[in-house]
Amino acid sequence: MILEIGDTVKITAQGTTRTGVIDSVSNYGSDEQSDFYIELTSTQHGAVYWKQSIDGGTVEKVAA
Repeated sequence: MILEIGDTVKITAQGTTRTGVIDSVSNYGSDEQSDFYIELTSTQHGAVYWKQSIDGGTVEKVAA
């Protein structure tokens, strides 16, 4: 999956779901196995930081 700054994503991890607009994104994994680090701004939760390899969970692109 390709994610870019400005995309809206939904992240589900550790029993919570956060939706927001990406401010910064890096994928330290591969095409077969992603390892995203995402910083986003959520209208409900403010600044959100998610490290896939540490926090677990999934990311879904809602809008580009």
